[in-house]
Amino acid sequence: MRSSAVSSAVIVGAVILVVVVAAGGLFFFLGSGPSGSTTSSAKSSTTIITTTSQSSSTSLVVPSVNPAFTQYVNNFNNRDVERVVAFYTPDAVVTWTGITGGTSGTYQGTNSIRLAMSTSVGHTTSFKVIATNVTQSSTSPTSVTLAYTFNMTGVSTIIGPFNATIFLTQNWIYNNGQWSVQKDLWNYLSFASANSGEATVFPQWGLSLSGKSPNLAQEHVLEWNLAPFLAAAVYTSVLTLGIILVLGMARNRRHQHQRSD
Repeated sequence: MRSSAVSSAVIVGAVILVVVVAAGGLFFFLGSGPSGSTTSSAKSSTTIITTTSQSSSTSLVVPSVNPAFTQYVNNFNNRDVERVVAFYTPDAVVTWTGITGGTSGTYQGTNSIRLAMSTSVGHTTSFKVIATNVTQSSTSPTSVTLAYTFNMTGVSTIIGPFNATIFLTQNWIYNNGQWSVQKDLWNYLSFASANSGEATVFPQWGLSLSGKSPNLAQEHVLEWNLAPFLAAAVYTSVLTLGIILVLGMARNRRHQHQRSD
């Protein structure tokens, strides 16, 4: 009887020991799970925004801006003005300041931005930009500010070989499933070219005045060649009208004298 009681006690103790060991193992197993999950989430390149209402709950997955920015830079290096402009919102504002070589100004809307990009990137036979020191800050998951330096080199059909260092500050927004540039500030820290000429609205004038070839872009050939003839026509018209006016006044005076006599 006593031996049976001892055996029962041993069995009960063994069961308790097994339960304790199993509980401890389960505790450590569950404890390690959330830690691994948190680390994985922190390294994710996407952000999930959940919007909850009384009737439904929706989630917006916002990808990283980095792939869009990389493609934006690649479009510059491919000299693809249309694809560059496609990254801007319809009401975007681009401002060029600093040592721009005569192209300082504010360009609002994609049409103006396209014109600005065409006068620079569109008039090159070779072009390369390298983005360095890129920093990123954000006020919300769908609004990001990128600040970086553009090291730009190329050969222009107007001013020849050139190089520039530009500091950019860009506001990117995520809307309708894509990242777009809403505001863009280009601060030209330096700009140098082989044939800069004089800084004028139409750079070819400065090149011609300095005895250099204007090296016209194709779309400006017609107006450049017609400009002297148009100017001559305007001066001739003004001179002719002046002569007619003077002769008319003289004839009126002569008639008045004949009547008085």
